[in-house]
Amino acid sequence: MNELPIIQKTYDLIKYYVPILNRLPRDHKFILGDRIITGLYDLLEGLINAKYSKEKLDFQFPNKNGLEKYLELMVYHLQNQF
Repeated sequence: MNELPIIQKTYDLIKYYVPILNRLPRDHKFILGDRIITGLYDLLEGLINAKYSKEKLDFQFPNKNGLEKYLELMVYHLQNQF
């Protein structure tokens, strides 16, 4: 099936980040890592739902600001921990 480029890029981002998140220290992996992975999968799910939605302009992604916050936290931890 021919996917939208944004859906494929989001899937590639998930494949890229999961091994990185698995290398986080244990206390961060299960708190921060799980939240980021869940947020990325929520984003992917929202993109797939938007693809099949009839009213594409009115579609709202769940918790779009939360994912940005978790990604910023991950970048901070990666820069300061490793």
